[in-house]
Formats: sequence, structure tokens, C-alpha cells
Amino acid sequence: MNLIKYDPRKTQYYLILEQEGENLELNGILESCSWGDNEGDAIGKLEFTIAQTYLDKVKKNSDELIPNGSFVRLYADKQYINRYRVRRNNLDLSTSSRVVKISAYDRMYNFAECKESWYYAEGHTTENLMQDIFARGETELVYQYPSTKHPAIITKNEAMLDEISDILDYAWTQVGNTKPVVVVSEGKTIITERGWNEYIYVFHAENMMVDDGNIIHFTRDASVEGITTRVLMLGKEVSENVFENFGALDGHTEFDIFQEVLYADGEKTQWDIKREAKRILKEEGEQKMEYSIETPDVPHIRKGHKVKLEIADVLNDYFYVLSVSHDVVNRTMSMKLQPVDLNEKVDTSLSPEEERQEAEYKKKQEEEKNK
Repeated sequence: MNLIKYDPRKTQYYLILEQEGENLELNGILESCSWGDNEGDAIGKLEFTIAQTYLDKVKKNSDELIPNGSFVRLYADKQYINRYRVRRNNLDLSTSSRVVKISAYDRMYNFAECKESWYYAEGHTTENLMQDIFARGETELVYQYPSTKHPAIITKNEAMLDEISDILDYAWTQVGNTKPVVVVSEGKTIITERGWNEYIYVFHAENMMVDDGNIIHFTRDASVEGITTRVLMLGKEVSENVFENFGALDGHTEFDIFQEVLYADGEKTQWDIKREAKRILKEEGEQKMEYSIETPDVPHIRKGHKVKLEIADVLNDYFYVLSVSHDVVNRTMSMKLQPVDLNEKVDTSLSPEEERQEAEYKKKQEEEKNK
């Protein structure tokens, strides 16, 4: 990858409202404007405010000028960033402000709000499934993530975005090198791995107490609040309040004992809950390290990109962008970051002896079922 530096002072944004006849450029009437990608979902959001005085001048209500369902396009340095559809038009006529706040979202909003019931037979690949789902959603897809074969999939009244997430999570556990990234860019939905940017942007500061770099604010938060450090595995009740005990798995008990209990009953076996216990200790049992940074705005940075931080003797490392919010008016951006070298892969494999026991158990269950 290329390592470069960038001058954000030269950035020029353009926000265009699509309308019949001549489109309206909104730059000159914006009070505030921000756009970006959130952590935990694939929906891109654009928010901006317009002073009521402008609406008074053109003699239009806000829902006449920018009605729900209308489209706005965002450009930076004449490069097309994205197209958003207006979903909320909020008029605030309080004594301290007279503004209209507009909330708009990219195409992935439709996938979150659309539910469906669908069946896929065993053997479809991740890429095939994604292409089919996005074709039904009438959205152009660029698929760049590893693909694997899937077991049968049955969905019932499930949001399409949840369906996409479940399928990609399975691919991540099987063949992914990093967690998948879903982001809309230039009107196309991209599914790829983290670190998908061509250029790596460097943010540095020799001394955070003085203005000698391009980092405005930086925080690092290490927390063990809400984690699980031990999982107790129990089975059926053999007598009153006495259960089969399959032991416990320990994680980072050096932080104290924070226990969760799993039960092997019904369809779940002792081997199923052991896999689940290992997943819990990996995904919910690690010390949480959150890095947040505010810098001058670089509009090319999106969720899943790789950046580098150089902060005196504190940090000199690469990070993935978990979320990013670009402030168009103030020319700043805020990012939540995760170290590149953090291993998120969950190992739920069993020992050879446990796999043998599980196979014997399943064989016996099948024999009893066929009697």
C-alpha cells in the first residue's frame, strides 16, 4: 500500500438537491452538515440544517423545498461520494434557533426496513447469496470479500440487512481474514475486507498540549465493564435444583470472575454449549480498547479503511476505522478506531476426543430415531 500525506484545507464540498428542472446547490444555505458511516450497521447517514430565514425568503415550507423522499447528492473535490434519500424533515422554531434539520440515508436504509421470507438450499456461495439479495433489492453490488459454501438458509419475516449480516458473519468465521465491511460509495454497495483503501492517511502529533500536528483530540479507553470471564456449562436437571455439570471455561479471570451460565437441554448438546462458551469468552470476554480521534477532515476516509497514528511516545501504529463522521462546515472529522493487529477470530473448535464423542452421540441419536 502507498503511504501518503494529504492537505485537507483544499477540500471543497458540494451538496446538490435533485429536483425537476434545475437542481439546487445547497452549500450556500447550510448552517451545519455532517455525513459518515456508523459502527455496527451498514447504513450511511447525511444530516444538515438550513436556516428558516432562507425558507422565508423563497416563501416555501421545508417539506416543500426538501420533501421526504427527495434525493441529495454529495461531492468532495468534484468526486461523487454518495446519493442519499431524505427520510426526516424536522422544523425547530425555538427561541434560540429557527432551523430545519434534514436526515437522509443511503441505499442500505431500504435493506434495513424491508423484510422478507426466503429459502436457500445448501451449497450456495456467499457471493452468490449476496448477488441474489442485492438484485432483489435493486442495488448495484461490488463483492470483494472471500466466499464460501453455506448450509441451507431459511428466513421468515427477517429484515434483508439482518439476512446479509448473518450470511457475512458465517463467511467471516469460515474464510474471512478480517470482519466484513459493507459500505455504499458512489451509489454502489461494496462488500470487502477491512483495509480496503488504496492510500493510508497518517495523523500525527509530537505534543498534544500544543498545536504541532494534525490531531485535534485523542482518547484511549480501556474497560472491563460488562465482560464475561467465566462460562459455567450445565446439563439437564437430575434432581431438584441439581444439574449435570460439564465444567467451566475461564477467560481473563485476572479481571475478576464475571460468570455466565449455559444449559445443554432440548436441541443443544454439551458440545454445542462448549462452542458457544468459547465464542462468548472471545467476543464478550476481552478487555475493550476504544480509540477515538478528531482531526481535520479527509473526505476520502470511510469505514473499514486503514489509517496510521503517530503520537509522540504514545502510539505509532495502524488502525482500522470502525466509524467516521465528517463535518462539512467545520472541516473536521471524528473516527472510532481499532488496532489492526487485534485478533478477532473466534476459535470454537473442539478437541479430537470431544469431536469423537459428539459423533458417537449423534450416531446413537440417529439410530434411536430410525427405530
